[in-house]
Amino acid sequence: PDDRFSVIWERTTYVSAGTYRFYAMADDGVRVYVDGHLIIDQWSEHPTQSYFGDIYLGEGNHSLRVEYYEEGGVANIRVWWDRL
Repeated sequence: PDDRFSVIWERTTYVSAGTYRFYAMADDGVRVYVDGHLIIDQWSEHPTQSYFGDIYLGEGNHSLRVEYYEEGGVANIRVWWDRL
């Protein structure tokens, strides 16, 4: 359905050591976890907005988890990261 649903995405990714900025652009609720640490917490109904959170990561594999829910209107979610 295009309204009233939720989804969780999980993956492991390898990164070089450094500080990373994680971004989320979402219409309605979004949470982003890195290695179990909550980096972005915007669990509310709202039009598409952008958020970010920073975290230092050592070199190696790290777990990422994105939780998203869509209440109504436009379903929109995008998550990405950059090394600072």
